Parts: sequence; structure tokens; C-alpha cells
Amino acid sequence: MKRVEFLGNIFKSGGLLFLPLALKNKNKEELKELKIYHNFIRGLSYYDFQKVVNQLKENDLLTLKREPSNEFDKYAIEVYWGESKMGYLPRAENKVMANLMDAGFPLSCTIKQINKNDILRGIFVHVGMRKI
Repeated sequence: MKRVEFLGNIFKSGGLLFLPLALKNKNKEELKELKIYHNFIRGLSYYDFQKVVNQLKENDLLTLKREPSNEFDKYAIEVYWGESKMGYLPRAENKVMANLMDAGFPLSCTIKQINKNDILRGIFVHVGMRKI
């Protein structure tokens, strides 16, 4: 994907509308990571959440992996804690992050809240873009 196409895709999906607000009052030295997204992980009941829930801690880093071959969502982003698959970032909101990952931008994912007894809202995460 060419740079112009990449930026066009981000603008079409409204992905950069939040950027000026996020950068307001921040200088380059202060900005180590830009928080670009937060929500609950989807699909926890289908994967390893119940096996590892008692080991998870707030501020644990999770790994995001693109799954472009997913038959239901070509922008699918899997979420892992170590080798354990937790689920996916929500399908309705993953296009911009998938495009960023495909273009080589490193994204980070951190657990911000754990609800051990709630399989639908078990893990609340923040996704950020690290300063390169």
C-alpha cells in the first residue's frame, strides 16, 4: 500500500479526527505513547480467558497480531497474553489499527481493567502507538 492510499484509508474511516486533541499541550519529548483506542476484548468465552484469568494483572502487556486471512473480518486483530489467545479487538472498530499495523506502525496493548466474573467485559484494554 502506498503512503497516499494509507493516509486516505485513515482519513476515510475518521481515524485521525482525534489526533489533534490527543496531541494538544504535548511536546515531542513528553509524548512516549499515544493512546489511540480503548475497549473490551471480544470473544473471551471462545479462547483462553477462563484458563488464565487468575494470572492476569492490570498493566500487563498484551500482544496484537494481525489475522488478514480471517474469513469473517479482513481487518481482524488477535489479542494474546503470552501464548494464550484472549480474543479480538472489536470488528466494528479495528480498521484503522489494522491499517497502521499493516503499514509497520508498532502498536501496544495494555490491560486496564479485569472483570474476572464477566465473560463479555472481562478485559478492558488501551491500545497505543509507541514513539518511534
